[in-house]
Amino acid sequence: MYKRSCFILGKKFTYFDVNLDGLDKQYNWYTLVTQTNYELKVSNSLRQIINNNNEFIKDSFLPFQQYKEISTNKKNEQKIKYKYNKIMTDYVFVQCKMNVTTWNNLLNITGVKYILCISGTPVSLSSNELKNIQNKCIEKIINNY
Repeated sequence: MYKRSCFILGKKFTYFDVNLDGLDKQYNWYTLVTQTNYELKVSNSLRQIINNNNEFIKDSFLPFQQYKEISTNKKNEQKIKYKYNKIMTDYVFVQCKMNVTTWNNLLNITGVKYILCISGTPVSLSSNELKNIQNKCIEKIINNY
């Protein structure tokens, strides 16, 4: 049992209890809830952690859809712009081995509000759920003439 608490005016207050016992020791996908418009910053921070060979955090996924917007100007020249469309706002998915160290590292990333839990236990996504989300993020091309 892990307790998240703080001190206010010298008194200790507990926000919530999290049960990290009995979780798989394998890599699972978990959902991070971010502050509004912090998804990209959280994703970049996770990429830095992954690039530093963190043994507990393996991968991250940002549910954005990249699309190309192709427009033609008066000189009949095509201009391509790459834009992003948020599929699920305020969410970032991370593949990790959940333990107290990982829990604290994820919550200390700037912009992370909390890790999605049910009854105090972090909820992992199944591979089918993640594939459905990833399929919605396939690149699209929009032609504007």
